[in-house]
Amino acid sequence: MSNGEIFSVANAALKVIDKMKVFYSELGLDVNEVLQFEYEKFIDTKNRYAWKIRKQFGNGYVKNALRFVRERQMN
Repeated sequence: MSNGEIFSVANAALKVIDKMKVFYSELGLDVNEVLQFEYEKFIDTKNRYAWKIRKQFGNGYVKNALRFVRERQMN
């Protein structure tokens, strides 16, 4: 809640990222690419890590991901 308004977590995060873009641009630092990368995670769920893991490992993503990690540790 901000100034009596109710926001979703995603909308609140987008507002914070927008403010960060302004803040860093005023400092002359170019961090827009990083902030845009984070912004896109809130805009499209397919950009989120959890979605990418589920897509890569399927319905049994926890089991498959653990198997993948174990295989990588042995190499």
